[in-house]
Order: sequence, then C-alpha cells, then structure tokens
Amino acid sequence: MVPTASSSSYENDSKNPPDFDDNDWYEESVSHPFNMSVLHRESEKRNIKFHTIGYRDGLIAGKEASAQEAFNVGFKESVVVGYKFGLVRGVTRFKNFCIIC
Repeated sequence: MVPTASSSSYENDSKNPPDFDDNDWYEESVSHPFNMSVLHRESEKRNIKFHTIGYRDGLIAGKEASAQEAFNVGFKESVVVGYKFGLVRGVTRFKNFCIIC
C-alpha cells in the first residue's frame, strides 16, 4: 500500500498499529531523580522571579495610585487658597498702581 497525502501507512494497517508504549522518553526523563531536581530548581527559580516581578509591579501601581490621590486632594485644597491669594495680590497691586497715578 502506498501512502497518500490524506492517509499514512500505519492508519490503514490494522494488523500492526504503531507501538507508542516503547517511546517513553518523556516519562523516563521526568522520573529520573536528577531530572526531577533540575525541574524542581527551575520551577522554584521561576516562581521566585515571577513573585518578585509581581511584587514590584504592585508596589509601583500602589505608589502611583497613592500619589495621584494625594495630588488630587492637595489640588482641591490649594485652589481655594490660591484663588484668595490671587485676589488679595491683585487688589494690592491695583491700589499701589492707583496711588502712583
């Protein structure tokens, strides 16, 4: 039987299906004690790295939110004081200008 583009020889051969059980390379590499320790160390490194990145991102976002909120409150409080100061300064400048005239 010649394999075509739509089929392969092992799909049509019901007498000799492929034996995937002999191909346990993944299970062998994972179950080996040395490989488990390497995988465990790599997992721990990634966990620490992502935890640190997440902590830094959260800290930066918290600082930005806190700074923005403090700015908004300070701005609201200073607008009234600044307006009154501007009026007083304007009136005094006008009186000084009128005295000179």
